[in-house]
Amino acid sequence: MKVSFLGTSDEIEQVAGRPTLILLGLNHLPRLVAYTLFHPRILRHPYQDLYRLQADMGPFDERGQA
Repeated sequence: MKVSFLGTSDEIEQVAGRPTLILLGLNHLPRLVAYTLFHPRILRHPYQDLYRLQADMGPFDERGQA
């Protein structure tokens, strides 16, 4: 699955510095799901001081492997 985060350089640095993300699930999904980021790419917005982090995201399995 692909994911995209938009933010300032400090906000993107916070996300990019953590290759593992923990996300809250919806009602019918597990409560917490761990994901890892693959092939991250950071782009700068041409007119604003914002950055976009784009990456592929895959869930960890029961053994803790992506």
